[in-house]
Amino acid sequence: MTHLPQIAAFSDSHYVVEKQIEKDATYTVVRKTSTSEEKAQEIAQLIGGREITEKTFSVAYEMLEQARSAAG
Repeated sequence: MTHLPQIAAFSDSHYVVEKQIEKDATYTVVRKTSTSEEKAQEIAQLIGGREITEKTFSVAYEMLEQARSAAG
């Protein structure tokens, strides 16, 4: 588990962990990203927070491409 986009870009599997609060209960929801676009979206959120711009998404996608190239 990481909050660093540089590390997340190298992952083979990418899971999103979210906290949800309903009434008096707190739940943890875990979901696996199923597409490279979803993975880029999550990495962009790590980079830029909740508001993701085209530039942020582009940087995230580039990080994924560089990680794939480095991994061989």
